[in-house]
Amino acid sequence: MKKHLYIAILLLIGIESEAQKMKEITFDKFTHEKRVLTDELLILNSQAKWPHLYISFRSVDTSCFITLHGQGVASGIIAPDDQAWILLDDDTKIIVRSTGLQDYDITTRDYIHQYRISLSDVKRLTEKKIVSIRRYYESNYTDIDITGGKDQNRKEIERSTRHAEDALLLAGMFYTEITKR
Repeated sequence: MKKHLYIAILLLIGIESEAQKMKEITFDKFTHEKRVLTDELLILNSQAKWPHLYISFRSVDTSCFITLHGQGVASGIIAPDDQAWILLDDDTKIIVRSTGLQDYDITTRDYIHQYRISLSDVKRLTEKKIVSIRRYYESNYTDIDITGGKDQNRKEIERSTRHAEDALLLAGMFYTEITKR
């Protein structure tokens, strides 16, 4: 009996944590488009005030987007043709493209930038961990190490590995939801 109760509790915890990551699933009554939006997920967290970096996903019908919300790292204006490169743990990369001209808050160095991502690249994010992100902005770029940065101590490496695993789960939930018919 205790074993069944324990399993039920674990299932409820899993369901609750998944529910917190899917922010919104709606259908537009005029266009009949499915819209999916995830919560933001912290993938880089410094012990200092910043830098911080969050990711989230959203879709409008068959178009998919990834949002990078950062503070204190790679802050700047991105142009319509700027890219972000996402390096995966198998040394392959995903290239996402800006959805247009996007600015940032110069006083807080806070930005929320959106990029187009293909469904096949979302699928790849369900299978491989994010190691680093290269953000292009203002004719420049900055590499943001998510896991295994050269200056990380053991505790920071464990935390960054956990963040990368959470990103796998978030991408998986998003992919599952948008491929439902």
